[in-house]
Amino acid sequence: MRIKIFVSNILYFFKKKYNLFVFQKHIRHEKNFFSDISIFDLDNTLANTYPLLKNYNLKKVYEIVEPHQGMLALFMMQKNQDKRLCLILTARQFKYRQITENWIKSNLQSDLNSLFIVPSAFDKLPYLKIAKKYFKHINYYDDLSYNHENYDIKFYDSIISEVRKMKINYFGYNDIITINSQK
Repeated sequence: MRIKIFVSNILYFFKKKYNLFVFQKHIRHEKNFFSDISIFDLDNTLANTYPLLKNYNLKKVYEIVEPHQGMLALFMMQKNQDKRLCLILTARQFKYRQITENWIKSNLQSDLNSLFIVPSAFDKLPYLKIAKKYFKHINYYDDLSYNHENYDIKFYDSIISEVRKMKINYFGYNDIITINSQK
């Protein structure tokens, strides 16, 4: 049993490192074509995930979740700007990649090369640092919150603090609520 856990942890570690490498390679290539970048989270940012969490398992939630219409409009508008690269950086288990890709195809009509999945919100920070290295102007949309389904919203305060130190245009929970409330 210990060996199985050890091997699983090693594979998980290398998967994380490989994904970060792929992201850096992608960003380095795309900087030749784009001057600005917008990075969007999925859950509770582009997708209205939390109302479903109490009633369905994650697989079902990721299949049926509806997009937030305000954020969807913003994503589409920015995606259609000539010099702006739009990426999706979301914290989900790697096993949900195919479901996530299907959702993106049907709701965002976005290139799947723009999807980057990390295992936790904390794992987003190295990706943002790489983006900052290659792009001067970054818009980052992420609620960086959790526990909505229990009606006690909590925030990843340490991550939010690190993001703000990066001096990027960070649009958090309150901004996303405002964007989604506009008609």
